This record gives sequence, structure tokens and C-alpha cells, in this order.
Amino acid sequence: MEGLREIAWSNGYTLPDNVENQTMAKYRWFDKSKYIVRVDWNSFVFGDKRTGERYKVVNGELVEKEQGIKI
Repeated sequence: MEGLREIAWSNGYTLPDNVENQTMAKYRWFDKSKYIVRVDWNSFVFGDKRTGERYKVVNGELVEKEQGIKI
């Protein structure tokens, strides 16, 4: 899912190599407060729990974005 990686990269996130193969609804924590969750087979949510920043990607397209707070 190339769109997912491009969206993450443009927002300052580097996703794990195996993100497309992870099981559904499984959290992957990296950089301490950052996370990614596979919601279903075509949807991912990633963000930063410390700032509240959140992005939802469906079929490789950004469909939802919350800025959170700047620290």
C-alpha cells in the first residue's frame, strides 16, 4: 500500500517495514508515542498519542486528519 507510506512520510512518520502484513487491530508502537493500527483490510490509523495527532488512510488515500496539539 504505497499511498499509506507516502502519506505517513509527508507527515513525519516512518512506518515499520511489515505494516501491510500485520494482523487487524494490532498496535505497533515505535518512537515511544507513535502508533499504527490496522482497522480492516484496507484501512489504517496512525498518529502520536502524546500530541493527539491522528491520520486515517483508506485504500491508500487520506480520509481523516486531526492535528492534535503542538509540543
